Amino acid sequence: MKCVLISSPGEFLEGAAALHGAGYEILPYPSIRNTSCLTDAKEQESARYLGRNPASVERSHVRSLRASFIRMLRDHRFDDDDMVIFGESDAYPQIDNARLESALKQELASHPETDIFRLFFYFSSHPCAGVTEEEFPVFTPFQTKSRDPDCPYVWGTHAMVIPARSRERVARVFSHYRLPTDIALGAAAHFGELNIRVSRHNLFYQRQRTRSMSNRYINSCILFRMDKEEQTRNSLIRLLKQSYPGFHVAVSPEDPSDSFRLHLSSLFHKEIQQGCVSLISSQFHSRPSPFQWFLPEKSIEAFDLFIPVETSELPDPAYFRSIHEFHQLLPNGFSSYRGNSPSGGLLSPVLSRKVMMQLRRYTQTDQMDISAVMQRFGCCDHLPFDENNPSLTS
Repeated sequence: MKCVLISSPGEFLEGAAALHGAGYEILPYPSIRNTSCLTDAKEQESARYLGRNPASVERSHVRSLRASFIRMLRDHRFDDDDMVIFGESDAYPQIDNARLESALKQELASHPETDIFRLFFYFSSHPCAGVTEEEFPVFTPFQTKSRDPDCPYVWGTHAMVIPARSRERVARVFSHYRLPTDIALGAAAHFGELNIRVSRHNLFYQRQRTRSMSNRYINSCILFRMDKEEQTRNSLIRLLKQSYPGFHVAVSPEDPSDSFRLHLSSLFHKEIQQGCVSLISSQFHSRPSPFQWFLPEKSIEAFDLFIPVETSELPDPAYFRSIHEFHQLLPNGFSSYRGNSPSGGLLSPVLSRKVMMQLRRYTQTDQMDISAVMQRFGCCDHLPFDENNPSLTS
């Protein structure tokens, strides 16, 4: 099951390692500040359910969370999958993917009218009593009340399964009710707009936030293959103008001759002296590939991330900063895929140091063709994944 979790800048995905280990696919979803999708059309209903002026609970981060949920629920990438967990970055699992998915499929078959399956019952920021190995997860109807203060449930939106047919309905609730997301769901259930079922156990809980990752420095190495074309030289110049300063460009000359290397050394003498650029070579050079994985081990140890870049698909100057900010949300040692290429090609990997080292050693040991390694690597569909992923190590 996919776990699509809203993450604000500086937030840590508290359950990333546990989710990955339990078989879930993690998709961090950046929060947004643009709240133009919020209509607040049901302000009177909001005041009636809340028991006071809804402006009293309105904060900028509350409106941002409403807008972020709307954007996430309207993302068409998830349209064909009913079993998607939508939530927030503090979600932490107490049940593995296989057991939860089996239970939810039975629930949805028995109660097809359900708009939301809440995967928690009471508040906890620490591991708590969940379903035992012998028990089967059970859901019960949401008990509606006419006012929020009388609601018997703890509030939260950190882990919910919302079937595809209901996502637009839930998105409209978040848009129309001038309330925090959790209270808006209670109001919509009371007014008959949503059908919600609640787990009797905390299948997920809200992990206490441990730290902010916003100040973590990440050293990135861009892997770039250089031919003799003037356009490629200009591409390297563009790469060196990225807005994020913490990166290095490792250039692999397509022509291994000494004359071409001397030519490049002359063109980029200043950048090489400053440590921004290095020239590398590879014994696997005769096997064409859009990527050059084979940096010396000492060079690999100097960086946290490795980002292959094709000359035909150079990103804009803010691109590497966006990678840096995205990886602030992930634990150390995690890799990720970056978005679709402009030409519509496959997703490209952003590799951690350990994954890079494993791939390098694996290829050198078995003398596999680079394309075979890429095919094996491409079988991994987790975003993000870590160095224990069997697609790389089996």
